[in-house]
Amino acid sequence: MSVAARRRPEVSVLVPARDAAAFLGEAIESVLAQSFTDYELLIVDDGSRDATARIAESYADPRIEVLRRPRAGVVSASNAGLAQARGALIARLDADDRMLPGRLAAQVAYLRRHPRVIVVGTDYRLFGADSGRVRMPRGDRACRQRLLLSSCFAHSSVMFRAQMLSDNNIGYRGETGGLGEDYALWCELSEYGAFANLRLVGTAYRVHPGQASRTRWEELLESYCAIARTHAAHRGRSVPEPDELLALLVPGRVDSPRPVLRAAGRALRRGPGVETTRFVAANTARRLMELYRARSR
Repeated sequence: MSVAARRRPEVSVLVPARDAAAFLGEAIESVLAQSFTDYELLIVDDGSRDATARIAESYADPRIEVLRRPRAGVVSASNAGLAQARGALIARLDADDRMLPGRLAAQVAYLRRHPRVIVVGTDYRLFGADSGRVRMPRGDRACRQRLLLSSCFAHSSVMFRAQMLSDNNIGYRGETGGLGEDYALWCELSEYGAFANLRLVGTAYRVHPGQASRTRWEELLESYCAIARTHAAHRGRSVPEPDELLALLVPGRVDSPRPVLRAAGRALRRGPGVETTRFVAANTARRLMELYRARSR
């Protein structure tokens, strides 16, 4: 059936995929298992050299659309998916993650009740090489405080209003190099509406050696620091130094408590608030515990 002939769904679930054959079936099945059913599932195959496209095309569900394109990177693939999406709402899922039961229904219901909110995420659960629940900031104020230091959303958990992007010529920016493109997008979208995260654990985030956050860790850190500094400057806040952010947020960057405590103090002075205090305190405790354990060995 042609794209033009398909009925417009309420939600477009966007899944960029490159060489994701080992995980993609689980991601697809987690979407198909959702209680909310008025969606299309757009899988953008970014020039995969494995069975990614074949696996995606093996599903007979008419809501699934597979977009094959030359290899050009996650930013280009994501923007191609946005251009093809027909839903008023866009839900993101990474090809190696799983959408947990009830997520789409909960996010759609929330956005219907809260017209000012343009992006809503959820908490997420780690699985694979790590485990545990990660709590995200809840309301708009808390999200904006977090945005001064790091991303306020787990990218694979978000749902956002498509019209906000089209009306304001916003998309994923290529200058991020596919590292922190989501963080940059939230910073840009923060000018146009409110943010929120549900208490629901809506995504299972797979931790594995092949993901970009591990294979390109140093580049990712540099990109996050640059985005945080640009956003702080744009919001009229003092700009954090890269070394301060790294000392506070990244394991193993310092060998004594002093840089961590100094970075925490400066972060609190830059952006006072409940979420900033909670986030800084949690990261400070993690860094100090890591130092204690390292010295105890």
